[in-house]
Formats: sequence, C-alpha cells, structure tokens
Amino acid sequence: MFLFAFGFRLTGIGWGLQNDLHNQTYHPDEQIILGNSQALDPGHLGLTPGFYNYGTLYLTALNVAGSMVKTYGGGEPDRHDASKWWPYEAKWNLAGRVISSLAGAFTAVFIFLMLRRFTRPFGALFGALVVAIAPAFVVHSRFQTVDVLATMLLTVSLYLTTLLLPATSAHADPPAWSKKLVRYAVLAGLLAGLSAGTKYTGILAVIPLIVACFMIDRSLRVKALVGGIVASAVGFFLGTPGSVLDNGRFMQSLAYEAHHVATGHGLLFIDVPSGYIYHLINLGAGIQPLLLLLCAIGIVMGLVKREKWLWLLLSFSLPYYLLIGGEKVLFLRYTFPLYVIAAAGFGWWMGWAHERKGKHLFAVMAGIFGLGLSLMIAAEMTTWMMGTDPRDQVALELKQLAKDKPGTTVGSASDPWYYSPPLIPDSTGDLGMIKLKIGEMLRSQSPRFISYIPEANGQLDLNSRFDWDTRLITDIKPDYIVYSSLEQYDVDRLQNSTDLDTDSKLMVDRYKQFQVALTASYAPFQTGLDDAGMRIQDLEYIRPYLWVWKRKDLP
Repeated sequence: MFLFAFGFRLTGIGWGLQNDLHNQTYHPDEQIILGNSQALDPGHLGLTPGFYNYGTLYLTALNVAGSMVKTYGGGEPDRHDASKWWPYEAKWNLAGRVISSLAGAFTAVFIFLMLRRFTRPFGALFGALVVAIAPAFVVHSRFQTVDVLATMLLTVSLYLTTLLLPATSAHADPPAWSKKLVRYAVLAGLLAGLSAGTKYTGILAVIPLIVACFMIDRSLRVKALVGGIVASAVGFFLGTPGSVLDNGRFMQSLAYEAHHVATGHGLLFIDVPSGYIYHLINLGAGIQPLLLLLCAIGIVMGLVKREKWLWLLLSFSLPYYLLIGGEKVLFLRYTFPLYVIAAAGFGWWMGWAHERKGKHLFAVMAGIFGLGLSLMIAAEMTTWMMGTDPRDQVALELKQLAKDKPGTTVGSASDPWYYSPPLIPDSTGDLGMIKLKIGEMLRSQSPRFISYIPEANGQLDLNSRFDWDTRLITDIKPDYIVYSSLEQYDVDRLQNSTDLDTDSKLMVDRYKQFQVALTASYAPFQTGLDDAGMRIQDLEYIRPYLWVWKRKDLP
C-alpha cells in the first residue's frame, strides 16, 4: 500500500517548478512557505520564524530538507545569481513536496492499520485506497504545503485513539493490550498536538481522545486523560515553539488567521452556498461523487450498527465539519481531515459486505467501480501535472508570435502572477515583487509586455493601477490580451449578484466594462487549449484555462 501510494504521488511531483520559462513555482503558497522556513535555524535553536499563519512543524521539516539539499547538492549558491539560485530553490521545493508525498502515503497506511482492527483485511485495503487515490489528496500530496502532513499526523492520532477500544475483528488485541492504554492515550495526544503544530485545527483530535478515555477502565481513566491532554500541549509546543517563545507575534498571527477565515478571501467565496453545502461539493470533487456517496452509506451503516470506533471518529469529524462549514473561506483542502472517517466508513462497509457474500457483493462491486472512477480522475490529473502547463504553452506560443513578428505586444488584464503565462522568468514571483515585475515586463522585448499605468506628475503611478482597466484596450491597444480563469471566474460569475459590498461591486463593474470594450475591439485567438480546468480554486492551480484575445484589425 505504501509503495503504491508513494509512487503514485511521485509521478508528476515536478509540476510547476522552475524551468526555462519561469523561475518560481506555479503554486501561490509554496514560495511564501519556503521563504518563512528559511527564517528558521533548527541547528542553532532558531525555532521562531515570526510567521504563524500556520504552525511551524512543516516549516521546520522543510528547513531540514533544505539543509540536506544544500549539503548533498553542492552548497548554497549566491542568491543574486538567478541562473543558480532558482534551480537550487526548485530542489528545495521538491524536497518539501516529497515530505507531502510521504505523508500522503503514510495516511493511507494508518487508515489500513486502523481498519484492520475492526473489519477484515479486504475492507481495510478498500478504506486505505480511498485516501491513496482520492484525486484532490493525490494532487495536494505533490505540493510543498502544510495540509497533507497535518492530515497524516491527525490520522495517526485518531488511529492511536481507536487503540483505546478493543479490536472487534479477527485481528484480536494481544493479552497485554490493556496495560498499554495510557501509553496509547499519551501518544494520541502527542500526535494531536503535532498536527495542531502544523495546522491549528488539528487540536480537535483531542475531542475523541477525551471521549475514548471515558470508555476505558476507571483505574486507567484519569492517567490516560491527563497524560493525553498534557502530551497534546507538549506536542503543540514542539511543533510551534513560537507559541511560547514568540507569543506576541504568535497571538497576532492567530488573530489574523481567525479574522481571515471569518471574513473571506477576496471574491473567491462570495455568493456561494452555505459552507456546509459547499464543503460537500468539495468532498465530492476531492474524493469523487459516487465514492463519497458509498463512504457516507458506510458511515451511516457503521453508526447504526453501533461500531464504537466510528462514533469515536464522528466525535472529531462532526465538530470539525461544523467549524469549517461556518467559515467564509472554503478551500477544498480544508476537507482533508474528513477523509479519515469517509475512508473508515467505506472500508468497514466493504469488509462487512464481503464477509456476508450473497447480495451484499453488489455493494463490493459498487465500491470497486467507485474506486475505479476515482483512480481514473486522479490519473487524468496526474497526466496534467506531467504534461506542459497551459501557462507555459501560451507563453511559448506568444514568444513564437513575437519571433515571427518582432514588436508584438501583449497586455494583461491584471498584474502578472502565478496564473499568468510567464513572459519573463520572474512573472510568477510573490506579490512583494510586483513593482519590480511590472518594471521588468515593461522592458521585455519578445514579446513586449505593455500595461496601462496611470501617470502622476509626469511619472508612472504604480499604486493607482487596477485590474480590468478598459484603458488597456482603448489607449494602449496591445496586439494580444491574455488572462486566466483564476483571474476571471469569480468576477464573471458575480455579474448578476445584487448583494455585493462596494469594493466587490466596483471590480465586477470594471470587469463588465472591460468585456464590452474587449469584444468590440478583440476576437478570441485559438491557442489549442480546451476549457478543461477545474473550477475549484485549489485544484485549478494545476490546469487553469487561459484566454488569448487578438486585436481585430491585425491580419
């Protein structure tokens, strides 16, 4: 199981990394996470990065991985030598992605270990396969981000918590099982704390641990409960030492993150269904709708048949679902911790049905079909990540046009970033480089990038520019205009919304005016791309759709 899950994740793991066209990764968070990990120095007890939007454990692991890259990759090059620094940073990113891939594979392993105590090995295998091949989990296991590691640590904590209950399958517990209950509780608490030290919501794993402690022998209950809670605090401190050593900035970041998820993320989640419904959509996209339905049936059946360990998982999953569903930021990756109970319910049902044979084998056949569909989707996304990225493809086509016709100009509807074709190598850098990027792109020659920037006192006023400015079309008139679905989708779907705040309405109105002017003077230019991109933000990273428009008066 591990080798399959890990090998699957390594395929396509190089997606979006530095190449001849762009220096930075196409994932918008990877450069931020990498930069903050570089602020750590674990070897000299430098454990406080000053950045606590996430816990620090993944950043520390990434820093250690980067040290290995430096040690075995010929040392750290000069940061000012772009030809050497960016390939070096790409290797560092890759090392972080390997951490995520390992974590994703181990998540499947611990799902298997959990299930084999409560169902047949057949069912345990089926449950493990849910997370081994879940399309979104596979894709995110190739990202240098915190989510998959946090999910793995959470899964281990939940597995250890279920060890407090006696096994119900043919795999009986050893005679000395009860003597280890306190140890299991302490380890479960420690892993819950480490998960929270990676991503704060992991601390909710303490809830099923507390519930489980009240289900064991009274003589061990207090030791297990106190030991588990204390261990969770220790685990959180080990994961994020800055919670104590840099408490002021830690609390400030924690307050910022709480405000962020409570107020929203730009236009992304405005005028969408309730978070409780939206996350069901996310789960369907992340696991695959039929397989998700089968997982839900398995969960319900297991709960009805009083499988205590499933009720234990529910004591985490329900509060977690209520928490993320009540927020305004609704990224698909937030649903990963719910994959544990989904896989557990599915695996238990498949094992139960396989054991009873007869008509119940139809359920097993449906399970095989559901897994097959999920694998097909994951494989398709993998081929996307292995192939030429649409942004690279468009950049190559525009560069070829400029080669055939020197002086070709290209305009962008917004500031270039990870969603843009890389007309210069640093166009995918972080937003802190925006003024430098704009200046460099305005000096580019093949093709020549142009953008409308207002003037003030005879100088370009970079602070006064805004997205979807019609003056790009009416005043500058570039040969081509390009933008992506990551820029366009939300502002387009909000055109008929009537309950927008002032800033959102202004952006939507600018987009409407831009589209009117664009269709009047430009025509779609075929680039050979089909509109196959996902419409869920953190899945669409790997395959956005790009529109290229050509001025109508050009031959």
